[in-house]
Amino acid sequence: MHSNHMVHRDLKLVNVLYTVPPASPASTTLPLPIAKLTDFGMCQLIPVSCGYLIDPPRRPLGTVRRV
Repeated sequence: MHSNHMVHRDLKLVNVLYTVPPASPASTTLPLPIAKLTDFGMCQLIPVSCGYLIDPPRRPLGTVRRV
């Protein structure tokens, strides 16, 4: 995400999905689990000209109960 100049801004456990792909019958090892981010409603694209991924807060961000 950061390499695409995108900042999520609402990371919390309920916004992370965890899955394990099915094992291949020919494989002798278990597949690695995958974490996926969800809920991009508060994400922000940072202009490349900005040069950094830090946006000074103008107002509180995140879920009110968790901030």
